[in-house]
Amino acid sequence: MVSLQPTSLRMSEDQFLAWARTQEGRYELLAGKVRRLAGATRAHERVAKRIFMVLYAQVDERTFDLNKGGFGVQAPSASGSGTVLYPDIVIDPQSGAGGERSTCQPVVIIEVVSSRADCEPHIQKLDRYKAWDTLRHLAVFDHEEPRACVWTKTGDGWPARPVRIEGAGGIVNLPAIGAAITLDEIYRSHTYRTFAR
Repeated sequence: MVSLQPTSLRMSEDQFLAWARTQEGRYELLAGKVRRLAGATRAHERVAKRIFMVLYAQVDERTFDLNKGGFGVQAPSASGSGTVLYPDIVIDPQSGAGGERSTCQPVVIIEVVSSRADCEPHIQKLDRYKAWDTLRHLAVFDHEEPRACVWTKTGDGWPARPVRIEGAGGIVNLPAIGAAITLDEIYRSHTYRTFAR
């Protein structure tokens, strides 16, 4: 998602999920504080949509569920951290249920960064995402340039620094779900002409 604007509201995860259903606009809950999500740019949405389409063609839906945008990642209820985040894409184990609004078991989280102004709150979210035991891959894509940073959890835990992948030939590997994203599939020309009718 895109930049966060803090509000004065504080609540638990369950309170937030009930409250958010009644609100106009988009919000996240970070450490018990409600933050409003700003709208995404067209470039951001193009990149997120293309990543989703590439993964949709590869991910086995019998095993994993692929969710875009409006599906939350919630801190486990016993954690008391007051966190519900809305990444651009979250992949979690297939539950077969249809009424859920969030998961406590993310396997892959993908974010698209819309501007340099988004970096600081995004770094804070990265530290929070790593707290989920089920998470294996965290990938952050640039909204314009063929560039991604990928953290992959191994038996030794999370690396201190991400793997940086750049250039059209770069590949983001997500072995936990048996998928790979080639950056040239995502960053096709961002120049679109409007034709007169």
